[in-house]
Amino acid sequence: MNLQERIAALLEFSGMNIPRFAKYIGCPTQFTIRDILSGKTKSLSFAVKTKILAAYPEINERWLETGEGLMTNSQSVRSGLTDCQRVDEILSRYKLSVKELALALGLKNPQIIYNIKNNRCGISDRFSEAIMEKFPEINAGWLLTGEGEMFKQPHANPQINISNFNNRGENAMGDFIKIEAPDIDCRLREEISALKSEIEHLKTLLDTYKKLVSEQSERITDFKERITELKTATK
Repeated sequence: MNLQERIAALLEFSGMNIPRFAKYIGCPTQFTIRDILSGKTKSLSFAVKTKILAAYPEINERWLETGEGLMTNSQSVRSGLTDCQRVDEILSRYKLSVKELALALGLKNPQIIYNIKNNRCGISDRFSEAIMEKFPEINAGWLLTGEGEMFKQPHANPQINISNFNNRGENAMGDFIKIEAPDIDCRLREEISALKSEIEHLKTLLDTYKKLVSEQSERITDFKERITELKTATK
């Protein structure tokens, strides 16, 4: 896996677009990330690597540098259920699809869940915290290692199916499921703000190019006039 592929995988892992990701890890400009993804930057600088690992301590440093090993450090190596199996168990017990679980956790997209299910990465600390915050009845030890009982209470077997709820999180009986819609709205506002900033930057570049073209056009016109004058003078 080359550097471009690793950074692309890291973007999927974060669930962010390029401007938000660059801002989150502390890069002064998003073009640092864009240059890597475009292939313009061939190697990962120490500064960028340090920023990524500081923002995502669960990322495997060796994987980030070379592409070897797993993306995260938190893949279970014990004899319990694998990360993939634990996610499948959560989906099964709560009767949720991958997209519905992502929605319940307030994730921008479900790619990180698909990555775990396909064994592309393990359950990160950030992901496990989101699970335990949303589903506090789940045993933290089981979630992190795959060992022991899934639920803190022996007979806990929750039946939550958010597919039966409308877009306000309300079912036909008027009951509500707590979905982090405000958090999703906040993320969308941040993304829109980042896109607006990028558009303004591109507008500035366009204005600069227009000015350069106008100046070149004036110079060309001036040269044409001087050529005409020289031709007239030599006759």
